[in-house]
Amino acid sequence: MIEVIDSLISSIQNGISMLPESYQLILALLTYTILTFFYAIFVWKFSKLLAKIDILDINLSQYGSHDAFKGFLTFIEYIVLMPFFVFIWFTILSLFLIVMSKNQNASQILLISAGIIAAIRLCTYYSEELGENLAKLLPFTMLGIFLFDPAFFSVSVIISRLEEIPSLMATIPVYLIFIFILEVIIRGIYIIADSLGLVQ
Repeated sequence: MIEVIDSLISSIQNGISMLPESYQLILALLTYTILTFFYAIFVWKFSKLLAKIDILDINLSQYGSHDAFKGFLTFIEYIVLMPFFVFIWFTILSLFLIVMSKNQNASQILLISAGIIAAIRLCTYYSEELGENLAKLLPFTMLGIFLFDPAFFSVSVIISRLEEIPSLMATIPVYLIFIFILEVIIRGIYIIADSLGLVQ
């Protein structure tokens, strides 16, 4: 697998090196611009979703005006859909950390990823802006590292860490369940506080 990727990268580099130097510069500039543009949009959308109290923005008023009923529907919405969102967030953030980290093994990376997601969700209920800034921190840090030191990333190290993950399948559900239970608890507290008029 590593040999195939290295061979592909080498072939692309050889093809580019055959172009005139001015074309190489334009191609490099265009590549950096387009990749940075799409990456920034992805991180912006991802962080906004991760740091949102009402993830789905469903208009619950159409189902009735009673606050308790709205709270019940919101609770059901999170019980059904929240595990899916937690899994997506955990996967994406773990991939970011696998790419960024040089010294941690896969087990440590998954633990850190779960802790960061839980912290972002807690911060979100305190301030959505704080949660969003925390959610953007790692992905944009990775972008900065890549732009200024592309040699930092090692394909072989990334692949070796990905190969460790199947052996950790027993621990991954523990992290996901922890994040999900934490979300349910803080969401329940938020709903009660909101119904009592304590949420600003």
